[in-house]
Amino acid sequence: MAAVDDVVAVTVKAKWISTDAPTEASLLAEAAALGDAFPEVTSHAADLIADAEELLRARGDAADLQARGYRVSDGQFERVKVLMQLLVPLHAAQNRQVEASKAKTASAEEARARLIAIRGELGLIGRAAGLPASVFSLETSSTQRLNVVMMKMEEVLENVRAYRDHLPDKTRLDKLVTEARTLIDEQKGLRRDARLLRTDTHLDGRKTARLERLLMDVLQHLSAQGLAAYSGDKQREPLYRLDHVYGRKASKVGDPGAGDTTSSPEA
Repeated sequence: MAAVDDVVAVTVKAKWISTDAPTEASLLAEAAALGDAFPEVTSHAADLIADAEELLRARGDAADLQARGYRVSDGQFERVKVLMQLLVPLHAAQNRQVEASKAKTASAEEARARLIAIRGELGLIGRAAGLPASVFSLETSSTQRLNVVMMKMEEVLENVRAYRDHLPDKTRLDKLVTEARTLIDEQKGLRRDARLLRTDTHLDGRKTARLERLLMDVLQHLSAQGLAAYSGDKQREPLYRLDHVYGRKASKVGDPGAGDTTSSPEA
């Protein structure tokens, strides 16, 4: 009996990357079309950009790769370049927001501590006038969080207003009240700004995540082509390795645990 060869059909499910040179507008539209149903890139932005910069140094290989039958075009390298141009200012804005958040946290802690101190000073003035300690204290509070401290301080300031005629040292008293009111108003303003910033940050964060997804896709595509074409080439191969993303080089964020030499980031 003649042997029958079974033909097995193999479907290659490679992610399609356009070979055309994109524009910022076309990439923004492509990113928006992703919606929220996409796997986010887990690599740190700094590592992603570092490997993108390194891979762009291999742009001159495009013609050679294409001539050898690899699915590579100069337009795909242009895609990397334009995505970087879109992402760099977004990453810079995120870093500024992080620093602003740290400053606001420090400001909130200073305000909380100062309001508690003012409460103590008002309590001493009230005690000198024979008023019960509870009038100017937060002893009934089970927490010292800033929002609770501010809420209770509002009660304290109302009590100061009600008992003012019976209290000594009115110049100092008024100064403390003014300082407390200023701190409360400032922190309320910062909290309103923070709510608006969180909304803006969320929107920018989704935009950034989508663009990072597009960048990771084209980087992985070009990496696969280049590593296959230039395996063992000591000059070319390293440009395609994505060493920061895959943890073979120290992370650009200075986190020894940011990379893993044995695993890949989520695709």
